[in-house]
Amino acid sequence: MGTLGLYDEDAERYIHTVFNLEIMKCAAYYKKKREIVTLAPSFCPDKYSNFIYRKDYNDGDFPSNLSNIPNLRFGGLAFSNNNYISLNEKIEATVPDTSIYEVTKRRFSSSGLWEDMYITMRSAAHLRLSLDGINIWSNFEKQLDNPKRYNTLFLHDYTLGSIREDYEIVKDLLKEFKQNPMEARIAAKFPIQIISEQQMLNWASLPSSFNFFTLAYNGIIPDEVIYELAQHNYSFGKKLEYDITSACYNEEIFFHEVLPQIFKQIIFSRSHRLKISLKYDEDFFKEKGWNKIIDLFNSYAVSLYDSVSKEKLKLILKDDSLYSFVKKMPEKATLKTYITDRSKAREVFNLIREKNYDLFTDFYECHQVELIGGKFINA
Repeated sequence: MGTLGLYDEDAERYIHTVFNLEIMKCAAYYKKKREIVTLAPSFCPDKYSNFIYRKDYNDGDFPSNLSNIPNLRFGGLAFSNNNYISLNEKIEATVPDTSIYEVTKRRFSSSGLWEDMYITMRSAAHLRLSLDGINIWSNFEKQLDNPKRYNTLFLHDYTLGSIREDYEIVKDLLKEFKQNPMEARIAAKFPIQIISEQQMLNWASLPSSFNFFTLAYNGIIPDEVIYELAQHNYSFGKKLEYDITSACYNEEIFFHEVLPQIFKQIIFSRSHRLKISLKYDEDFFKEKGWNKIIDLFNSYAVSLYDSVSKEKLKLILKDDSLYSFVKKMPEKATLKTYITDRSKAREVFNLIREKNYDLFTDFYECHQVELIGGKFINA
């Protein structure tokens, strides 16, 4: 009887990361072969008969001489430029064993939020829809034993949103979960890649996990789609991240057309507790300092999400411009945030005043917007 060590580098390095699907499948598969299987607390292949090392997040930090360790098998998205390299098909078709992560429970005990995340991952049905990142795997249902045991379908595909018919498959699967399909929800380890507004609305319409659901979009989303997303928010948090520079031809268009539209979308999303995270291409801005406006918008976007009640939110929104938000910042930061103090925010205001005075004025005067003719305008 051999011993098998399973090492999840992401879990050890980042603590509150999502369980690794391959680790859970290998745990279940080799336990059935009567091997002694352990989630290793460190990279220590010398302590086991065999050792499996998995890493999905490529931070550039890897153990040395991996290929020279005879009892080691390693893999994960970090080794293959985010292209999934499938395991032996018998392992792929194994029902994942979430109990292998029981030893990490204490890491999630510091807050109710982390505890909820752990409970969701521990009790979910974890699976991968595609082995090649393009087509639905014909045997994907073998990863499920009894769907009615679960209320969360946890998807681990890196290319979710780009797999043929993935939305239709997920929608049908949810109907098999729990006796009451309304209790079922989806979670996703990686952001769902969206290429059209209709696709975004489709995925947003599905009931989703509060902690594990992000839609990713490159380009500028029409105001009316942002409005529709807010209507689909239900009781779960929808997170939206999108690259607002990818569809811009030059900085001039960005400053005078895109940035004002994004600002009003942020105003709207705050009032409806829709989580928005803006991204940008590192090489888009020629002038220094323009990344700070994106950071400031991101900080402003999430500042009201955890307000205690709708009534309190309405009171706050009566006088909650970007300027009033910045006034509440410390002059010098003591905590690590998107933008940490008033002095840095002041630099942003000065940049905008030079480039787009109308938007600069909105920073002081605009605190609510309404959708008219498909566009957000100052209320």
